[in-house]
Amino acid sequence: MANITIVIGNLGRDPETRTVNGTTVCNFSVADDLRLQRADRSWDKETRWYNVAVWGKRGETCASMLSKGSKVQVTGEVTLREWSDNNGVVKTNYEINAWNVQFVSDFGRSRNEGSLPSQSTSVEGDIPF
Repeated sequence: MANITIVIGNLGRDPETRTVNGTTVCNFSVADDLRLQRADRSWDKETRWYNVAVWGKRGETCASMLSKGSKVQVTGEVTLREWSDNNGVVKTNYEINAWNVQFVSDFGRSRNEGSLPSQSTSVEGDIPF
């Protein structure tokens, strides 16, 4: 394994599923926020977006249990994906091939701001390479 990435954030859109060579793949985007302090000591927020692919039964489970706004912890490998658009132009982007998606709830967050979430469900497995 070349790299491991862990992202905790919220889905920016509902998951989409499709079939690739007979295997289901679920795609969704996850956003996390980074707080940055400026030179004048004020704070700024930067939102970062990650594209995620979850394969097989794990992808089917994610598609049925997640929706826009769901909080997740995604663990996987960052890969470069290339494809050609309708005009034949080669496009590239980085994508997290997830082997573990943990569905995280916000229960209790208002009582214990900043603490770890109190409930979660996990979908794990090997990446089909």
